[in-house]
Amino acid sequence: MQLSLAAIEQALPLHFQRLLLDGIVDFAEQPPSARSEFTRDVTIQPHEAHVLHNRWTLRALVNQSQSGYLTSSSRGEGEEVSSTYQMALGDLMPNHLQIAQNIQTILMNDEKQKLPPQAQVDTYYDLGVYFFSFNGFEKAYSCFSRALELVEDGERGDESMEEGGNVKLPADERANLDGYLAACEAVLEVQSVNESPAVLKSPKLQIEMAWEGRDWDKVIQLLENDIAASDLARLPQGYRAALEQQALRLLRSSSSNSMEDDPHVAAPTIRFFYKRVVIENAVNNLVLDGDQEEATSLETCVSVCVRQLQDEIFHSVVLKAPDDSETEKRFIVLARFVLALAGFAYTNAPTNDSKARVKQFVVQILRHFPCISDIAGASELLRRCGDLRATEDVLVTPGWETLESLVAVEGYLRNAVAKQREHFRLMADVGSVFSFSSTKEKEAFVAALQKELMHAPMNAQEEKSAGQATNTSGALTRNLITICSVNNCWDMLSECTATTSSSPQSRCELEFVLACGVLTQFLSTLSAAPHSVSSSSVQHGSTGADAWGAEKSEFCITKSNKLLANILLKWRELTNVIRVDLAGDGDEKQIEEKSMKVLMSIPLWIVETLVCVTAGMLHRAYMRNTCDYRVSFDLTPYGDLAFLEAFAPDTPKVISESGSSEAGATESADVQFATVPFLKNFQADLVGLHAKTLETLVCRCGREPRWHCAKADLLLNPISKQRLASASGKSYYAAPKSIYALVA
Repeated sequence: MQLSLAAIEQALPLHFQRLLLDGIVDFAEQPPSARSEFTRDVTIQPHEAHVLHNRWTLRALVNQSQSGYLTSSSRGEGEEVSSTYQMALGDLMPNHLQIAQNIQTILMNDEKQKLPPQAQVDTYYDLGVYFFSFNGFEKAYSCFSRALELVEDGERGDESMEEGGNVKLPADERANLDGYLAACEAVLEVQSVNESPAVLKSPKLQIEMAWEGRDWDKVIQLLENDIAASDLARLPQGYRAALEQQALRLLRSSSSNSMEDDPHVAAPTIRFFYKRVVIENAVNNLVLDGDQEEATSLETCVSVCVRQLQDEIFHSVVLKAPDDSETEKRFIVLARFVLALAGFAYTNAPTNDSKARVKQFVVQILRHFPCISDIAGASELLRRCGDLRATEDVLVTPGWETLESLVAVEGYLRNAVAKQREHFRLMADVGSVFSFSSTKEKEAFVAALQKELMHAPMNAQEEKSAGQATNTSGALTRNLITICSVNNCWDMLSECTATTSSSPQSRCELEFVLACGVLTQFLSTLSAAPHSVSSSSVQHGSTGADAWGAEKSEFCITKSNKLLANILLKWRELTNVIRVDLAGDGDEKQIEEKSMKVLMSIPLWIVETLVCVTAGMLHRAYMRNTCDYRVSFDLTPYGDLAFLEAFAPDTPKVISESGSSEAGATESADVQFATVPFLKNFQADLVGLHAKTLETLVCRCGREPRWHCAKADLLLNPISKQRLASASGKSYYAAPKSIYALVA
């Protein structure tokens, strides 16, 4: 079966070429008994068909690399060419290197899978063009040389070749072959000159070339050799630090890469490379810079290496390695690298003090990880570090800590941290105090609490007449507030306002929490509720079906200001009541502590809503130049709700026709709750409530980083009173004229 790829490519479109070559492979793999009488005389071996298909693939890839937008007359033509190649070669492109290797394997296996001489020439030629197109000049030169050798043998009629006289190349391909050979010779000659010792004398250039070639082991070897280099040829410390930062950026950018895509830039490969760069720099500083601050350099080097070794176990546990043996293997490889590097540094240390520091460094590492001494080959590596012996010089009891125990402890700590985070979040939210197995049990508890609260004033009067101090009513009110607010039972809570008339502070607390509940209900009914509020409402307010079942509405800043104004008024009343109660023996600090207790006892998601709303309103006021305070803290920790409050328009986007008359009637009534008049009346209250709610979240959520970030940002950029501009007089305007007259 004699088929010319050039004829196939000239006669058929690309996708039909693919179909034809696939059919040839299928035909060659069929047994002779399955063929019809028309194809019984056609003979082609399966390996010949596969070579033909692979040759076509490489030729198509070369043509694709030479065709595209730059060679097209228009963008549409370029897109059409690109889509055509993608359709025909989409599944073959990722494996083109494997395809080239398969061809080379068949060419080298002359005994079992021998190709005809003409097929060998064509295959070597196509393979050389492929390598040449992708800068593999050395392999391309080898393929072209072999093709030329076969052609010359055929022209001479070499008897050792079967059908040798039939081996030939067309004149144009023979000219191309000679041109490719000349080009490869020129490129290889230039490369040999550039790679000579005189040019590659600089370690920087060698490191850059190894980095570009993704030869990470070569980079590490060059850094290690630099430790023993002379002072004039040694790499600067700044260059080493920049190289470490570059490796860190590479690690961050390759966090999602897998070994299947490209093992050279996979996340585990780059992480191991980065760790070795960090350890190389630490040991280099220990050897060379220890004379200035010996104790500091030793502690720094030990800390860096211990952290990298422990981090290897940590990452293996976090990434859930298939088994513990995989984790142990990575740790062992890194530990051997540390010992080998220490041995090299000890041998090439410039002074005895440097050798002593390296030896002490190894001792400290073994004391942190005694299991390293049990690694295969560790004894030989330790002998290179001043003839160290683990049991005698390190003074640790061997066998008390194994690598398996380290992995187990790391896994246990990971599980403990996850449980601890969940525990702290649960303890910060008072909703966990009242947990019921069923709705009926919860309703019975609320009814009993209401009934007990109704009789609390009478019991308090009886105890007061008997000379006993009591605070039963306040405790019951706070429990009722907590359980109802946690479960979004706002209607039930509003019915209890009459039962707390005996205590002004309890009544104010109840009204303040009710005002907060109205705001959270409004935010939960938005058509696009902010993430922070919606997630909290779903998690903590599962019983508030009335709010979530209501009709969705658009966010209105005027309505939000109105509800926030009610909250600020209730907070002001509560603060005044506390101040009156402590008028005789209290100061501002006691008043603040007592008001903070109210925020500490309400659900966490209500406090988060308050701090986000107040932060957004303060930014809104400052951007509109209607705030007497300087507001410059960042809104990022506060989430979407704060940005909504800060940047929402003053009027809703859409007003329905049915509600247009109602909106017109309420517009005049809500003018006082527009941004400017609202802020004129409640600036100080906004600042105070924002500070107290943020302080409450920092206290209650000790493991929540965003509130600590917000608190730190507020300390760096405090909310302070702005300086007002002084009144201008007539002399101010007359001054420029007088100056101009003097100059003239």
